[in-house]
Amino acid sequence: MTRAWIKTGRLVLVAWCSALAACSSFDAQWRAAEKSATAPTAIRWEGRWTSTKHAGPGGPEGGRLRAVLVPDAAGSLRATFRANWKLFTSDYTLVLTPTGAPGQFRGTHELPAIFGGTYRYTARIGGGQFTARYDSIYDCGTFNLRQLPVVKDSRPTHSGH
Repeated sequence: MTRAWIKTGRLVLVAWCSALAACSSFDAQWRAAEKSATAPTAIRWEGRWTSTKHAGPGGPEGGRLRAVLVPDAAGSLRATFRANWKLFTSDYTLVLTPTGAPGQFRGTHELPAIFGGTYRYTARIGGGQFTARYDSIYDCGTFNLRQLPVVKDSRPTHSGH
């Protein structure tokens, strides 16, 4: 085996293990936010991402996108995303910091250079809508998500009988 194949195999193994850890983390956050009815709290969002740089036979590339946003005391949001593209799923977290304008945020996320390096985000959140633009060396595009309602606990209440 050549050194290149060994290095590629190690990278695939690291990516696979990271993906497994990220999946369980995102799933736990999603479930916790689903029933969290008090503020400040995690908020679930669902929608799509669309690449404006890459297009497939049917139009722009894109896929399902879900997010859990958790506010902090300084007004920033920890955003954990799960993006789907074809058969692939990717989870990542970034901090969205307020720009000073109401409901507007920005943030960055680092990926290996082979996947585009630094991704920069500008976002607008309000009225149950979360829209964002992203760009990197490799790709650019948009996010369009809507806020999901908290799921009410459907267990029967006991009347003390």
